Amino acid sequence: MTDLVATTDIKFILAGLLVGSLVGFTGMGGGAVMTPLLIFMGLPAAKAIGSDLLYSAVTKTLGSYRHSKKGRIDWTIAKWLAIGSVPCSVLGVFTVSQIKDAMGKDANKTLQQILGVMLIFVGITIVYRIASGRLRSDRVANEAYEWTTRRKVTTVLIGALGGFGVGLTSIGSGTLFAIFLMTSFPIVAQRVVGTDIFHATLLVWAAALAHMAAGNVEFNNVFYLLIGSLPAVWISSQWTGKLPERPLRLALAAVLVLSGALMV
Repeated sequence: MTDLVATTDIKFILAGLLVGSLVGFTGMGGGAVMTPLLIFMGLPAAKAIGSDLLYSAVTKTLGSYRHSKKGRIDWTIAKWLAIGSVPCSVLGVFTVSQIKDAMGKDANKTLQQILGVMLIFVGITIVYRIASGRLRSDRVANEAYEWTTRRKVTTVLIGALGGFGVGLTSIGSGTLFAIFLMTSFPIVAQRVVGTDIFHATLLVWAAALAHMAAGNVEFNNVFYLLIGSLPAVWISSQWTGKLPERPLRLALAAVLVLSGALMV
């Protein structure tokens, strides 16, 4: 029994090591890879979603702290996104609970299919970012922009839509919002990344706490994921820019689309 427990713990440490390295090298793919990986390792879909969100909340908190120290966060953008995303992420968690109550054992299959659709969407989104040349911005300075009523409403609505998806599937807290920031605000790439990570931290903590309240988190597994992931993120991030970034991201997109197709 002890050997079985030890073997299981090692599997989660290795999973954290794999995903942490991916995030460090490419800056994306954490939730989109971790949730299906946890499902393939045997966790029910709801617990995989909740556990991934708590794991993600801890790692993103550390990233947010680093970006805040370097002045890379647009607090106003993050605020308007969070107004929509935080409450709707809780609504997404409530929807998961409703699916579980209504469908019983069949809920796991339904949640996996929803996850599959999201994975395919995120994979296609990554390809779009590469094809459109938006992985890096050539903007050298932040430009002034006005917070019109239309901009506020659009930002809140995008936050609400994305927040609901994150609460429901744990996927999209970084990649999808990053595209919105790059296409809607005249800010430099570093500020896009910092704002995206800080907003994602608020969003995933709200969703993670809601999943904790719903009993959808395996704390022991999250602990071992972090043991593997945190040092991997730290070490691999030192190599960012020294490896072929575009092929890595295309490979990630292919894996996400394939995983999504298998789940659907």
